[in-house]
This record gives sequence, structure tokens and C-alpha cells, in this order.
Amino acid sequence: MPSSSRLSLLVSPRRRLRSRARGRALLTSGVLVLLGTCAKPTPEQVADGADPLAALAAPVGSTRYTPAYWTEQFRADAAGRPAPWRQALADCGTGDPPRPGLAADGAKPNCAAVYQAYVRTAAAEAAQERGFDSTLQAAQARNRRLGF
Repeated sequence: MPSSSRLSLLVSPRRRLRSRARGRALLTSGVLVLLGTCAKPTPEQVADGADPLAALAAPVGSTRYTPAYWTEQFRADAAGRPAPWRQALADCGTGDPPRPGLAADGAKPNCAAVYQAYVRTAAAEAAQERGFDSTLQAAQARNRRLGF
């Protein structure tokens, strides 16, 4: 029967190999994590990301920044709160009404949501001018002052 010191000499290289393999695995996984965080986001991630203005430039439609979102941004801007509404109009075209994000405009499909919000607010203005009740009175007055 081998002595315990001989047995420890036989096992020790195996332990060293296992330890090195674990170290390599940790290093490899660490490098992969770093590469994953540096990867460029997909167009879908940009379109549904945290920045609504970046989403306007994405070549795919957003499920997060809908006409309802942009209508709310219009209302916030009209109430004097910080909102990306004016910048969205500038990014999507400054015409009256703004262009709906067609391929001729650089394929900005999310500008269609801005366009729809613009049309909704314009319809509310027209309704108020005809004497219909509207909840956007303050917003409409501000838009008139701004020339929208």
C-alpha cells in the first residue's frame, strides 16, 4: 500500500490541472461578459430603449414609444414640463404637419407615432375652434404661441 505522502504527490498534479481549468473558465467567462456589455445594441433594443429620441432614428418600429406616449409628451411640453416633444418634431421633420417617417426621410418608422400624436392634437385644436370642449386648451394656446 502506498504511503500517504506518495498518494498526495500523485493527486497534486490533478488538483493543479483542475485549478488551472477553473481559472481559465473564470477568465473566459469574464471576457465574454465584458464583450457582451460592449456589444452594439440591436435596432430593436434602441427602438424600445430608454431614450425616446434615439428610438426615432431606429430603423424598426417601437412598441414603447407609441402615439399615446408622444401625445403625453405634447401635453407635458404644453404644460411647461420638460419633454422631448419639440426635439421629436425637429428630428422627424419640421413641416406642418411633420413628415410621417417614410423611407425618403431616412426610414424612420417611429416618426409615424409622432405624426399621429401631432394629428390628434391638431384635431383637438380644430374641435375647440369649432366650439367643442377640449382638454388641451392650455396646450393649444402654447402651440399657437410657438407657431405649431
